[in-house]
Amino acid sequence: MKKLGIAFLAISMCFACGDSEEREALGDGEYENLEDAYTRDNATLDALDRCDVAASVVYNDDELLACEAAFESCSNLEVVRLTNKLECEAGLTENCDDENLAISPECQEGYASITPVDNCGFGCWIQRLASQSNWCGSPTDLTETPCPGNGAMSWSPGYDYNADHACRRHDHGTKYNDSFPVKLGCDIDHDLEKAGGHNSAIAAVFGSWGLASTYGCFDEGSYSCWNWKSKWWGGYWRYGNYCSGEHTHYGPWRFSEYSHRYGYGAKEKTCDGDLF
Repeated sequence: MKKLGIAFLAISMCFACGDSEEREALGDGEYENLEDAYTRDNATLDALDRCDVAASVVYNDDELLACEAAFESCSNLEVVRLTNKLECEAGLTENCDDENLAISPECQEGYASITPVDNCGFGCWIQRLASQSNWCGSPTDLTETPCPGNGAMSWSPGYDYNADHACRRHDHGTKYNDSFPVKLGCDIDHDLEKAGGHNSAIAAVFGSWGLASTYGCFDEGSYSCWNWKSKWWGGYWRYGNYCSGEHTHYGPWRFSEYSHRYGYGAKEKTCDGDLF
C-alpha cells in the first residue's frame, strides 16, 4: 500500500525548499587547501576501484555507473567515506563507522546516480525530501526501496532513520484498500504514529489530528451504531454497542477505540533494525 496522503504535505513543504548555489563547506581542519580536496591522490583512486566492487555486491548489478564518474563532484574525503559505507554494506570490511556523514548536494546527487532505479519519480522524491526518509512516501516498492540507513536519502543531514523504519513497517500492513485515499487498519496507523510521530510529515498525515483522521482506519469487532428496537406498539431507534463486523473509526480518538490487530505481512527482504 502507498501512503498517498503524504503527497499533499510534501508538495506544500516543497515550496519552502530553497536552492543553494554554494557547495557545503568541508569540516574545519580537513584540508588546508580546498583545491587539494578534489585532486585525486593514490588513496582516493584506490578507494574508487574498491567502490566499484562494493557497489556491484550491494546492488547485485555489474552494470552500475562507475564510482569514478558518479563521484566526480565528491571530495577525496567524501569518496573514501562513501566507499567505506558501501564496503560495510557489502560485508567487505569490519571497519565501519555508524556516524552519518553530511555530504555536499553535488556529491549526494552523484551517490544517488549509482544506485539502481527504484521507480521513484519526481513526486516520490518530493515526498522523500519532505519526510527525510526513503519509505515515508509513495510509491514504495517492498523489494527495491532501499533499506533504512541506505540509499541516497540516508546521506541527507536531516535524514530520519527511525521514521524510515516506522514507514517501512507501515507499508507491510495487511489491511488496506486500493482506492484513494488509502485507508489501513487502525493498529497499523497507530503503530506508525507511535514510532514515527516525531516526524512532521508523518504527524501531519497519520497523527491523531492528521489528514487520515478525516477518512479513518479499519477495525473489526463490536461497535456502536443505531439500532431499531421493536416493541408491540412499534419501536424506536437506539444508539449503542449493537453492531459487529468491519467498520471505520474517524477523528482524533480513533486510536483509542479500535479492538482488532491486522498486523503485518511477510517481508520481501530483511533490513537491519526492522521493527517487525
